Amino acid sequence: MTEPLELNLPPIGDWAQHAACKGTPTRWWYPNRGDDTRPAKQLCQTCPVRTQCYETALQTPARYDHGIWGGTSKKQRNPNRTAEPTHCRRGHQLNPDGGKCRQCQNRSNQNRKHRK
Repeated sequence: MTEPLELNLPPIGDWAQHAACKGTPTRWWYPNRGDDTRPAKQLCQTCPVRTQCYETALQTPARYDHGIWGGTSKKQRNPNRTAEPTHCRRGHQLNPDGGKCRQCQNRSNQNRKHRK
């Protein structure tokens, strides 16, 4: 059985309810290589929460930073990315010491106990 697709995004706030993209085709925001991204980026120009969307993308760990966010592609955002990610791949906030987030560490510990 195939596992459901998990996008592994950071927690998205209430701002997403006001996004201009709400209800549009997902393929606009997660295009395949070579697909036209102009419709998505044009819609972003009119969006009242474009800044919040862009900032969310910058907080996403680099290996999961894909798609159009705040009118920008991954390639366009990379020069502005912070050096250290703030969220794990499951979207949980990372511990300040740089270790796993508490939720993932607890899950890992539980899995080890069940394997014994």
